Amino acid sequence: MKAVEKSTFESVWDALANTPEEAVNLKLRAQLMHEIARAVKETALKQEQAAELCGITQPRLNDLLKGMRSCEQYGVVKKSLGEIDAFRIQHRQQRKDVMGLIVRKGLHGKKAEDLIEDFCRQHDIKDTAKFTAMTLADLSTLHSGAIIGLGITEAQLNKWLEKRP
Repeated sequence: MKAVEKSTFESVWDALANTPEEAVNLKLRAQLMHEIARAVKETALKQEQAAELCGITQPRLNDLLKGMRSCEQYGVVKKSLGEIDAFRIQHRQQRKDVMGLIVRKGLHGKKAEDLIEDFCRQHDIKDTAKFTAMTLADLSTLHSGAIIGLGITEAQLNKWLEKRP
């Protein structure tokens, strides 16, 4: 009798998917459905209103909430939300870490860019250009309502913003 080969995976999404990107996509879709279900439950919205906000029909939302998740239904919701950037999701915590570091050190311009590139080398982030552009874009719109998870105070942010060129 031939031995059965066992495989281990970090998550059920990794086991179901053919690529790491597909695993991230599956996980995000499940999280999206969980958030939609939570929002419908916690708000006074009727399913009809929630479905309209999601760009789907009420019967489809009802099916989704009951667990009937067809590719077409996911596709409609995904299309209404736009394309999911797996790289952005994968490196979310690293972006938060480096943004907090930049604000705490009071860096702007070339010095901030150099720090991001060094951070990428230290943390083995392959697409340095994409990570740098994404982080700089996030820094350009940074405000006090978005500092949770950056490890900075509002006073530190304000000081950094005052010195922005």
